[in-house]
Amino acid sequence: MEITQLITLGLIVGFLSSFFGIGGGSLIVPILYGLYPKLPASVVISTSLGSIFCVTFINSIKYAKLRQLPPKEIALNLIVTCTVGAFTGSLLLQQVNTQMAKFSMAIILLLMCGKLLFFKNKPKKLSPKNTPHLIYAFTGLVGAFISSLTGLGGGIIFTPIFINILKVPTKLVAPYSNLAMAITSFVGLTPLLLTEVNNAKNFSQGLLQYGFIGSVNIALVGIITLAAFISSSQGIKYNNRVLPRTKERILAILLLIFSLKLFLS
Repeated sequence: MEITQLITLGLIVGFLSSFFGIGGGSLIVPILYGLYPKLPASVVISTSLGSIFCVTFINSIKYAKLRQLPPKEIALNLIVTCTVGAFTGSLLLQQVNTQMAKFSMAIILLLMCGKLLFFKNKPKKLSPKNTPHLIYAFTGLVGAFISSLTGLGGGIIFTPIFINILKVPTKLVAPYSNLAMAITSFVGLTPLLLTEVNNAKNFSQGLLQYGFIGSVNIALVGIITLAAFISSSQGIKYNNRVLPRTKERILAILLLIFSLKLFLS
């Protein structure tokens, strides 16, 4: 039963990640807390970050083969700024009122939801010559910073910004967001590999009792990730088939749900 629940979680995360560009942290974190109420936060967060990194990294490779990743200038911009943002956020995590960060994020998501539902987006083609590099830098810094504070993985932050502020064509939102998430989750995960955790053995399956590297449970990450790989191909498939406006409406509903969850958490 335990393994089945984790596989189901991975399937959902894989599809959402590749279809919308949402990493799945908004699902992984609360569900793991529900399944394992006594599991240390560092294990929950590291599982979320580890799974998101594996899924978004593979998705990014797939999108690279489809030639849908950002141009080199934008990609380098995101690599540098997401690294700085995620590292800074991890340093300040213990000093920030997490509840206030969640509340602020919920407000932002509600605003983005309204924008998607009631205002039509007019996408424009991007090229290295007309790309607003400073805005991309701001997006990488702020998105990665907030991600490291909330544990959301970054997709739910990056995706609305790419759609509403940077005006990225809807078909390219998921590729851009997956790249940003891969960078952010890797930087956020690295310190947890070096941090030991106590009283983390709260699993009924023997497979999950062992395999810790620092605070990271490799078995837990592996199960969710393998399941996510199965469904991520379907997400990429439908990302290229579903009408942009339909995707935006579905995403708006998800943003509303996620924002309400943040208000109530």
